[in-house]
Amino acid sequence: MNHLYVEVPAATLLFLVIDLYPVIKSLSALFSTLSFWILVAIFTVLNALSFVILTAATPSAVTSLHLSASAAEGILLFLSTIGSISIIQSFSLKIANFKPIDLDQFFQKTRAGVLTDAASGKAKQERKSSIRLASKLKGYYTANPTLIDADYTTLMAFGGRNPATIAAEIAAASGDPLGKIHPLVTKMVLTDVDSARGFLFLHRN
Repeated sequence: MNHLYVEVPAATLLFLVIDLYPVIKSLSALFSTLSFWILVAIFTVLNALSFVILTAATPSAVTSLHLSASAAEGILLFLSTIGSISIIQSFSLKIANFKPIDLDQFFQKTRAGVLTDAASGKAKQERKSSIRLASKLKGYYTANPTLIDADYTTLMAFGGRNPATIAAEIAAASGDPLGKIHPLVTKMVLTDVDSARGFLFLHRN
């Protein structure tokens, strides 16, 4: 019975993460998405049903393999998790030309909704991260205003910006040494957030 409460949900979660992560590339975005957990719950129920059916239908086949109990259960769990996809894809009720029940279509729509919600959540997380990074950089350059020109030039040149354009942008932001920090840092973060984060790391170490 513990399999239904622990191993089956864990296997379901792992399967869906493997399926969705390559698209989103953010576990925090997935795990903070409500529709993802709804999909996990639906899949867990189907996986549990598949596991129970397999366990009841194949006791002699499993015994004939001469495996340990844990190994046999692991194989059944793997098969039930993969089998859940087959259940979804094959289970539909068609009356004339109308399908009142179509699990595959429901799953595909739910999966697409999860990806949309997770992508939106990831974008929000990235915006918040960029705002925090810009605030930290502004604080650092306010305390060390002589470094902003060189760092801005390096970052923009690395991104392929023309040297004359870079110089013009620095000149346009010049005047009060502290006043130019905000526009230059904002452009740095918007242009290459990873390189901007790298400057903060290097200066702090």
